[in-house]
Amino acid sequence: MFGTWKKCWLILVVMIGLVACVDDTQMAEGGIGGTGISNGPINGFGSIIVNGVHFDVSQAQIWMDGKQASEQDLQHGMVVTVYGDIDQKTQAGMASEVVFNVSLRGVVESIDVDVDGQWLMASGQRVNFDELTVFNGVALAEFVVGMSVFISGVNDAAGDWLATYIYSDEVALNASSTANVEEDGVLNGGILNDDGQVISEPLERQITPGEWVSLKGLIAEVAGNRFTLQGNRIEINANSRYENGAVADIAVNSHVAVVGVVDGLGVIVANTVRFRPAEVVRIDAQVEFLTESSVTLAGIIAGLSSSTLMLDSSVAAERAFSVQNLAVGDALVVYGFLTTNGVELTRLERFDSVVRQRISGPVEHVGQPVFDLLGVTVDTSTMADSDNLFATMSSGDWVTVAGSLNGAVLVADEVVFVALD
Repeated sequence: MFGTWKKCWLILVVMIGLVACVDDTQMAEGGIGGTGISNGPINGFGSIIVNGVHFDVSQAQIWMDGKQASEQDLQHGMVVTVYGDIDQKTQAGMASEVVFNVSLRGVVESIDVDVDGQWLMASGQRVNFDELTVFNGVALAEFVVGMSVFISGVNDAAGDWLATYIYSDEVALNASSTANVEEDGVLNGGILNDDGQVISEPLERQITPGEWVSLKGLIAEVAGNRFTLQGNRIEINANSRYENGAVADIAVNSHVAVVGVVDGLGVIVANTVRFRPAEVVRIDAQVEFLTESSVTLAGIIAGLSSSTLMLDSSVAAERAFSVQNLAVGDALVVYGFLTTNGVELTRLERFDSVVRQRISGPVEHVGQPVFDLLGVTVDTSTMADSDNLFATMSSGDWVTVAGSLNGAVLVADEVVFVALD
């Protein structure tokens, strides 16, 4: 058995002794400007999009586990560190360097499911998945014990992995993929030793106090007005802003994206903390209407942002996939969460078709044999166990409904209650 793991931390080497003097407008409304670093999964291309910022990588050095690579070697979901500049007015970035390091390379020892969802053990490490995990050519159901896997992701408070990207040796060896093994033992740019372990370490860079940092991941620990994210100390103060949550929501294993400025002690002082709620909305349906910032499916208007993971699993297989590539009638599977303004999408994936329409969300306005779900009327009258269903259902319950759309009504053939944390 072979394997290696390392904490997926962005290491900041701060030049102590310089005073952080930050213009009040530098980080206005969550925007960032000037020189800094961004660490998070790639959620789109053209050139690359990380933490909602489009980075031009045409002049950048790209490193994959210590070896130079190209933009084409990068994939959706890979956690990268981008060094560069951002224009404050346009929020467009110019990258000078992009660094990717494999988080875990190992062998699948077991595959299981529990109340927290599906997961696998690889070389002694637990690997969890969520709705944003990108599987490269192999679905979770196709993984088997003994298969070699390569994972990019973030650590939770227990040291387990949350995979944002996963692929296997079988993909690398048997399919057309950028994950290829060369004669010198380099996999996707990774430097391997005789035991098959990735031995290269993340590159470190110096960052001057006053420069911006953008991080995304799971909170590891909380102490007073500070918390740890990806191995870095984050400090909140009276000027910190919160989106999709409040200061009381800062807790261990919360999903957050932080934008802040490094102070003279190497602490990132948060300008914005953006939460990703744990309750997941899902919609499988065809596109009914489009704008530059939203898509309507099953009568539900869902908002898009530059942070939405955009994937094209249709025959078109667009790499630089965006809302401009969509058309009315396209089959989508989307995930997101509820905000005060409606549904905000975290993932949008196009397929050639969807077998059944599906909606997952909170129950509203129960009135047997119908109830509302995200504003859509669900009709359960054709289900054999409809009486038992309504005996236990109440407003606020989270359910997944599958069936077929008949105008504005979803005629259900299956309703499943979803357990929330």
